[in-house]
Amino acid sequence: MKLLFFHAFVTLCLSSLCCGLIIPGIRDLLLDNNWDKHLPINNIIPWFVTPELSTKSELNIFITGATGYIGGQFLHEILHDKKHNFKVRALVRTEEKAQKLFYKTNCEVYTVIGDLDSLDLLREEISKADIVINAATNNHLPSTQVMDEVISTKTSTTILFHIAGVSVLSTRNQSDKYVWSDIADNKRINELPDDRPHIGIDRLVMNMKNKNPAYARPIVISPALIYGTSHGYDNVHSVQVPLLVRKSIELGQVFTIDDGEYDWSNVHIHDLGAMFGLLLHKLIHNKNSVKTGTEGYYFAETDNHTWIDVSVRASELLYEMDAVNTTEIAHLTEEESDKLFGSPLSSLYNTNALTKADLARSYGWEPSHQGEFWKSIEVTIADELHPGDDY
Repeated sequence: MKLLFFHAFVTLCLSSLCCGLIIPGIRDLLLDNNWDKHLPINNIIPWFVTPELSTKSELNIFITGATGYIGGQFLHEILHDKKHNFKVRALVRTEEKAQKLFYKTNCEVYTVIGDLDSLDLLREEISKADIVINAATNNHLPSTQVMDEVISTKTSTTILFHIAGVSVLSTRNQSDKYVWSDIADNKRINELPDDRPHIGIDRLVMNMKNKNPAYARPIVISPALIYGTSHGYDNVHSVQVPLLVRKSIELGQVFTIDDGEYDWSNVHIHDLGAMFGLLLHKLIHNKNSVKTGTEGYYFAETDNHTWIDVSVRASELLYEMDAVNTTEIAHLTEEESDKLFGSPLSSLYNTNALTKADLARSYGWEPSHQGEFWKSIEVTIADELHPGDDY
């Protein structure tokens, strides 16, 4: 009896689709999360109700942070993708940045002038996009709320990549060397306390799929310390190690916070870009091929480092280049570092943040720059001392 009902139901649905008819109640049943209680066979109805993005002749992408370090690398991955036809629109703050990006990308990127507070503009752009990439900041609530408002109510498949960061996991407890896995610790990640950095925004992104399970496909990528030179189009340098080098040169001595025995994971910017490209390709061809929503929280890492080791290596190199006065490391307290440099730098260097990118690896991510972190310190120092030169 169930099989006869199923055959009749599918025949009715296909007939109505071919004739352009809308039969009341059928669409609601097809999109019902519990529809498998009514029908005996899985994964048939979603195939013709919500076609994959790969069936479209052109895919619309909207990106924030396109001139930034991470966003620029992601944009590079998109523009060098020969398998898909993308139409890219990028949010930029000024006309000068717009022209620069337009010409540096060989006129392949359309730009819209505005910022993350241009909420009506964001609403319009996101509503037209098949793929949204939020790489501008991980902590701007109003713009994320607009993304949630639009993506949670769209009736076409929309992929969202939101860039977070492992500060959400960082701890000043020096003895806490726990390594977080994005598979084994997914439940713990979803249950992090509300006072953790940007966790409220991360949750807002992940929960979009719960609100719109048929169409919303949000992913949060939380990279470890990122190093290396981006293939981007404006800001191509990372933050933590270059800042450490810059401030050490100002001080005349390389510093660390406390004893520096704090551990972080790290990842090369090109490997992060490759992870993005892999996940994007899979989602375009099958929106259920990788975990999204509350299960789609991805770490990005290849190695670990200890901050005192970074400072020791930097001091050796800088002293050889007469950029500091001694190889001795200055051990600053949190208060001393913040007072000395006029900003709260300490959290970048006196916390533990260790992760494992098990989820992306399970889908075939194969980073190719593992082990290059220490060599990158030499490049960073050379670039700080001789900006604009090629090394």
